[in-house]
Amino acid sequence: MTSILRKLAATCGFVVMGLVAAAAGSQEAAAPAAAKTEDERLAAFFEEVFQRTVDDSPLYQAYLGIKGPDYGKWNDLSDEEAQRQDKLNRQDLERLRAEFNYDKLSERMKVSYRIFEVQTQSSIDTFPWRFHGYAFQTQTNPIGQAATFMQNIHSVDNVSDAEAYISRLNGVQMAMEQGIVVMNEAARRGIVPTSFSFDPVIGDGRAVITGAPFDGSDKDSAILADFRGKVAKLEADDATKKRLLDQATAALKGPFQTGVKEMIEAIGALRDKSPGPHGVWKLPDGEAYYRSQIKFWTTEPDLTADQIHEIGLAEVARIKGEMQGIMKQVGFQGDLPAFFQHLRTDPKNFFPDTPEGKQAYLDRAHAIPKAFAPDLGRNSLGHCGLLAGFFDLLAPQHVVVIVPHGGDTTLPRAMFRLSLPGAVQQAVASGQPLASPALAGKTAVDGKPTAYACIGPQCSLPITDPEALLDLLRRQRAATPS
Repeated sequence: MTSILRKLAATCGFVVMGLVAAAAGSQEAAAPAAAKTEDERLAAFFEEVFQRTVDDSPLYQAYLGIKGPDYGKWNDLSDEEAQRQDKLNRQDLERLRAEFNYDKLSERMKVSYRIFEVQTQSSIDTFPWRFHGYAFQTQTNPIGQAATFMQNIHSVDNVSDAEAYISRLNGVQMAMEQGIVVMNEAARRGIVPTSFSFDPVIGDGRAVITGAPFDGSDKDSAILADFRGKVAKLEADDATKKRLLDQATAALKGPFQTGVKEMIEAIGALRDKSPGPHGVWKLPDGEAYYRSQIKFWTTEPDLTADQIHEIGLAEVARIKGEMQGIMKQVGFQGDLPAFFQHLRTDPKNFFPDTPEGKQAYLDRAHAIPKAFAPDLGRNSLGHCGLLAGFFDLLAPQHVVVIVPHGGDTTLPRAMFRLSLPGAVQQAVASGQPLASPALAGKTAVDGKPTAYACIGPQCSLPITDPEALLDLLRRQRAATPS
């Protein structure tokens, strides 16, 4: 089984690639039917794939702050769904190559095309190895990840959000059972995690169901304490809060606890099948799998594992030597940890909070992607993060939706469902401080959720209609200097 957040990470990696690709064109079609240029047509295609990816992943929707009909659901973790996504990837790649003329694209949109092509092809190439990704490791526990997601990502701003939280608690059993099926299929193929992973994972899993309401403890478990704290902050009557807590308690003692125990038992049953404290080379086709990972993660697919290890050792020694050289150059007395602390805290290491300091920061930020530009042609996929940061600088756009307490969430959901690469998108409660000077004094209008769309220091008039907001954001993006 691939763990919940690992599947989400794979999805998000694909989405980030799509966002960067769309950003490279710096133009988005208002609607597919209106697209005219090859750049606009390709941007509309990226938007279509992005929206589909969001629709297919309730977890990714939650990360984006979207609270729609899927807010109480988990992702489909079955291998059938994984196969469906692989089929979609293949169709996307076929469409990319068949429907768009690469030679008619702008230079930057050609980069977008290549990023999409490389990452989609990579997803297709690695799909046959999906069972080789360990179902669990010491730091990737499917049980702990589900609980952490509920605590850190599932926010509760109203009664509906709390009911969605309870729905997810009830859905944990199905999610765990889907994971167990995939994990056991991997084991049938001879792929079982390393022996030293079992005790930490099982121990951490048991910790999730320690405390009330799972035992006779007077202390709440972490998951119940999280829900109790979130419900306490709601503007709801005592009867409603009691109902929510009672329903959550029943879900925790029922499907949630059952799913956790089933996963713990399934993991324990695989212990004797583990290959021991060995690397993936010990697995069936382990050498070929390792080669696939070298191809996926590096720019030099012909390197051997030993060569990569030697490069790593040499690079660590080189970097440490260069840092020690800098310490000597600046006359710092002390060891490396002390030097790092000095770099993090000494005011001399920061640009001054002045117009000149801000300009110096921007100059430095622009210089970094330029320094890496020659490498982009060799491996655009590996530099997606760098590209994303660069486009944040080239096309700054800040969109904020101010939501009165208990207000409707249609407007923020509309904002998050539009792909805005390079933009800062926020949904904030009324009264929450806004860091951007351009947003100073901006408030909700007439008690309604209100959006402000800013380009640099200039913001739009207040907008309360979702369609009007989407139209403005598309027009802003098309007009942003490239």
